[in-house]
Amino acid sequence: MPHHYTNNELETLLTNATGNGTRFPAHIGVDEEDNQDIVVDISHGVTKNMQTDSAAFEAWILILRFWLWQNRRFVLKWTSPDLATLTAPQRGHYQRFLYRAKKYEHLFNGWFRITKCKVEPTSTQCFNDSTLHFVSNAPAHENYLLNVPINDAQEVAANIEAQLERLFLGNNEFRNTLNLANINQQLPIGLFANNVANANRIFPTGKIDLWGISTQGRSLNIFELKEAGNVSLGIITELFFYAMVLEDKLNGIFAFSDPNSNLRGPIGNITPQNISCINAWFLAPRLHPLISQGVIQILNNNLTERHLQFRYIRFTHTTPPPDITIGDIEIVW
Repeated sequence: MPHHYTNNELETLLTNATGNGTRFPAHIGVDEEDNQDIVVDISHGVTKNMQTDSAAFEAWILILRFWLWQNRRFVLKWTSPDLATLTAPQRGHYQRFLYRAKKYEHLFNGWFRITKCKVEPTSTQCFNDSTLHFVSNAPAHENYLLNVPINDAQEVAANIEAQLERLFLGNNEFRNTLNLANINQQLPIGLFANNVANANRIFPTGKIDLWGISTQGRSLNIFELKEAGNVSLGIITELFFYAMVLEDKLNGIFAFSDPNSNLRGPIGNITPQNISCINAWFLAPRLHPLISQGVIQILNNNLTERHLQFRYIRFTHTTPPPDITIGDIEIVW
């Protein structure tokens, strides 16, 4: 029989499975169909920042599959928004959502698919292997450009995580542990059609906290950094998106608007001639209690042939005031 799971039911199931109390987002719907498929309705989150719990479908589906329904198929559905009423930021979030959803479907096509309960008839809402299609006025077959840094990072850190970024830049233990030739910060990941201008924007500009290329193994290492008090599940969605975009850059689907830029790091070295694999690192003192190695292994099992892996570095840090320092650094998995 079909069944709609209430938030209380899902929270109870997850608590019993993990031993950790948790809250499930009120705006994500979960239903079990007659054929036992698990349908996840993400309608509320498709125009939201991908970091928010109601938008981070990648994290929730991995968690539900690992902890509750390992042998079930999952379906992602949403009601397509009225594109004419979206603000520019909402439109960017929606286009980024469509990209993430299609990437997820390509990755997990054995047990995951996407569907929609309402489709705007004038909107093309999918990607294929050779041409990107966007919900925008930009036609297919254009040049899709990633913006590059136009200035150095601010001298004064705005928050704890920005302070930690600066400390990692000069941390020799961190660099040597990962055999990094250099450590760089705040690599922008915004996507534009033909040239970098707000009128041509496709994706909002997020930033990869830290990145570096290894001295051995030709690996590109990207890091999503969180301080001890930030254990959001959105860390999975952020890192997944950044890894997919950089993979598409290496595959020639995206290009940097200025590959010769050296502000905040030598982005011109991010080429298939220099890079053979991507390591995407969670860099945090602790992760959300629902994120286990087993949860992330679902990702990694499907990425081995694509030479992309998600990994975790744990570190400690003191808490202000007046100064913040980094303590132990450990590769957990």
